[in-house]
Amino acid sequence: PFIETKYAAYMLKYDST
Repeated sequence: PFIETKYAAYMLKYDST
């Protein structure tokens, strides 16, 4: 599922840590 990849990309893009 590409959803998982999209979520990962979103997390990386919005890396607030």
